[in-house]
Amino acid sequence: DQGPGIEDKEKAFLPGYTTATSKMKEYIRGVGSGFPIIKETITFSGGSIDVKDNIKRGTVISLKLGLTEKSEKFQDSGSEPAVVLPPDIESEKKTQIDILDKFNGKLLSDRQKKILFVILELEEAGPSKISKELGFSLSTSYRELIYLEKNKLLTSSSSGKDGNKSRKSYNCQKKKKREKEAISLKSKRKD
Repeated sequence: DQGPGIEDKEKAFLPGYTTATSKMKEYIRGVGSGFPIIKETITFSGGSIDVKDNIKRGTVISLKLGLTEKSEKFQDSGSEPAVVLPPDIESEKKTQIDILDKFNGKLLSDRQKKILFVILELEEAGPSKISKELGFSLSTSYRELIYLEKNKLLTSSSSGKDGNKSRKSYNCQKKKKREKEAISLKSKRKD
């Protein structure tokens, strides 16, 4: 890009943020909406986006795409892969995806792992807290929490601030199970 550049790189990913002048906005529609959408998409696919200043003026945007489970499934199980990666790229691929953990045959995304770590640390969190802690949109946080709950990695409870029972908070399944077992053991010891 040879435009005016992006002075505040952190704000560049906020919806509506732009460095375009009002004159530019007359000709370019949707100014300020692209970066948040791209970041969300790239991050969801396990990739990353980097924003740096160009040497003379403007901005250089670097996108690093994550590898998905689907690309690996296209290989026939009894034959050679259609594309053979050189060893250095193959090892880089493994470090980039950090050999994703499997749970019930499903891969967890980096975003889902981050959400689980936050909930483990905080013991309980709702979509708003996840959104604030990790910088995800509220809808993304909610969608990921629902996915993790459906796969029995989290449990939800209807509770919320100020008695608002329509709000859900989530906690880790194993922690709740351990708490129930501990209560059960205590009651058995009393008998």
